[in-house]
Amino acid sequence: MSVSLEILNNNNSYRTTTAATAKSVKAAESKSVSIPVEENAEKSVPNVDSFVHGGGSAKYGAYSKTMAMRDNKNFTIAVKSRNSTDTARVPKNIPYSLAAKRAGISRDMNGMPRISGSSDYNAFQTQLNKIKNDNYRKMYVNSSWKYSQTGTNNYGYDNAGGSCATFALATALSIREGYKITPDKITTNSSSDGQGTVFSNHGAYTFRCTEDEARLGIDAQLALGHPALIHTSGKDKNNKPSEHWATVIGKENGNYRIIDPWDGTERDLSQMEIYKKGGSIIGYGIVSDQY
Repeated sequence: MSVSLEILNNNNSYRTTTAATAKSVKAAESKSVSIPVEENAEKSVPNVDSFVHGGGSAKYGAYSKTMAMRDNKNFTIAVKSRNSTDTARVPKNIPYSLAAKRAGISRDMNGMPRISGSSDYNAFQTQLNKIKNDNYRKMYVNSSWKYSQTGTNNYGYDNAGGSCATFALATALSIREGYKITPDKITTNSSSDGQGTVFSNHGAYTFRCTEDEARLGIDAQLALGHPALIHTSGKDKNNKPSEHWATVIGKENGNYRIIDPWDGTERDLSQMEIYKKGGSIIGYGIVSDQY
């Protein structure tokens, strides 16, 4: 017996076919399809965007008997349309998952690309460089979502001046949801899950990393239409070492456009007080693990 998964050109859905069954997965859908597999089954899987067998990820293209037996422990194939949305198992790997997805390259269970030859490598690098180098149109930000640590409303924080991450997160969440979420509504507890810091109960992750890694992570979020958080280090107006968070809402010619929670002002990152004095990017945060 052989099993094939193929794209239907008329409605962009996938169809699984065996001697007895035919099932389809429409665009933007994810569906598990149970298929009986014999020990000598062979698979040829062209044009399939993503499919998972048991506990392991499958590979694109020709699918050998060995791979079929290794991956089809549960004899269930989960098929996803190219238009479906994935949820990152490892949020910090989203840039690589996104580049692989756009390049048509399969990913392992952690979202990292399965590179098979120079063609895959070149396609992946092309998409990764595009994520890095593209301009990203500034997002809409209602003026009431621009929270200021130094304004007249401290939102219940005794030390609002030291709560930049919370104020920046409130702005990012307001953009994500499309309505006002004030800093006092943010649950400030955080915990580490080994992949990053889960900041509050709002689906936000923060990562401390190199500047290159942070920029790539932020760029991937912007490419997906999500705001991001940026963590900087530098010197304050008194020339003392300090750190600061802000909300990133766009990028043009390599320069990020931010909402600075210090005063709730929209400006370029290069104009941020701490960053402009020889500062650096030491981390970032995301408010969505969808890609």
